[in-house]
Amino acid sequence: MTFVQSLRSSSPFPRALAVLLAAGSLSLGCADTEETLDEESAVDDLTTDTKAIAPGSFQEEAVLLVAGDRALTDVDFKTKVKITATATKSILAYRNGKAAAPDDDGYFKKLADLDGLAGTTATFYKRVLEYATKTDGYLDGGATVTPDKGLFQIPDNLGRPPTSNDVTVVKGLDGRTPEEAYKLFRGRITNRIDPSNEAIARSTFLETHRLFNISLANFFAANSPTAAFVKQLGAKTVMLKGLLTGANTNLMLEATFADGRVVYYQKNGGNYAPVAKPTYQVIVRSPIVLTTPGVRVFYPAWSAPQLATGG
Repeated sequence: MTFVQSLRSSSPFPRALAVLLAAGSLSLGCADTEETLDEESAVDDLTTDTKAIAPGSFQEEAVLLVAGDRALTDVDFKTKVKITATATKSILAYRNGKAAAPDDDGYFKKLADLDGLAGTTATFYKRVLEYATKTDGYLDGGATVTPDKGLFQIPDNLGRPPTSNDVTVVKGLDGRTPEEAYKLFRGRITNRIDPSNEAIARSTFLETHRLFNISLANFFAANSPTAAFVKQLGAKTVMLKGLLTGANTNLMLEATFADGRVVYYQKNGGNYAPVAKPTYQVIVRSPIVLTTPGVRVFYPAWSAPQLATGG
């Protein structure tokens, strides 16, 4: 079994991935010190203030991810996020619903969902953003990182050139194992999943995650056709996105041009072609920077109402 690491000059990774590309087989497709805001100090801070958070911004996304993170307990909200007991109580009550069953659980999809809750003051938003900024995984944006954290496994002695089906992702380009990435993905759905659909949600994510990381790594492989395609586009920014759908259509490129145009591409018969904006949910994304090789893998919130009902 051969292990290859992404973007390491001493590793066989560029050559190995170039073989896959040449074969045309890869589809683009201790606790913190308690320092909570006490209720008395919040008396003069009763006005919700989200004016500094632009709709659709990374900051809005981060606030909603923190508030909706079911891995954060009441103690975490008070001691790590450092919001008031009132805000903590109202967030947990909204998330848990009134019934013991999960059918009426609440999910934060927009800032208005938070604005109506007790304790979500200007200081609340300030502290949630501070926590999101210093805690990995909540706030997208900022600098890209060198794509050298990926680790891929390819069987030895296949007797033929390897294909993407032979590649196992041990660690993605963000350094996370598939299981660590799945935990983030699963915690970011904005509707319940019926137990009967857990397996399909898991398998769909893991396959998209695998192909996403292989494809993302290929942009930085030696003599990469995908890199050549991106360069000839001349776009201002290019983003690789993994979608919640089947293997043939689960990856796309989103190119934004200097004149404001946004064009989407998927592989069709081995070649990239423009497509209408896919309607499937984006479950993982990363910009592609080729000048100084860089990526920034992120797992956004997503929804799939069809998974809420059992078969």
